[in-house]
Amino acid sequence: MARVEAAPQTVVAAGLEATLAAATADNFEFTNSVDQRTWIWVDNGDAAPHDLTVITNETRDGNAVADRVVTVPAGEHRLVGPFPAGIYNQADGTVQADFSDHTGMTYAVISLPAR
Repeated sequence: MARVEAAPQTVVAAGLEATLAAATADNFEFTNSVDQRTWIWVDNGDAAPHDLTVITNETRDGNAVADRVVTVPAGEHRLVGPFPAGIYNQADGTVQADFSDHTGMTYAVISLPAR
């Protein structure tokens, strides 16, 4: 299955009303900023906790760096990031993320503006 390409939404001085996308079985990816100013906002509208797994792509001293797993409790939200390019970027420059279950999960990729 092809991953959903999530376009980062940039925070502006007047505020950002982020558009949340429904999680799908295809999971998602986004182009990562090299300045580590991109984050994932995750809301869990389900009655059960679900995990967001952000896939790593680095090996240190012969050992794979573990994926980042964030549990989002039922009815709660989490802001996850940043994503250092050397650890999280895949060969194509994207960060890939998977949900353990997409039921009730919504998300947005949020970028802070350049300084």
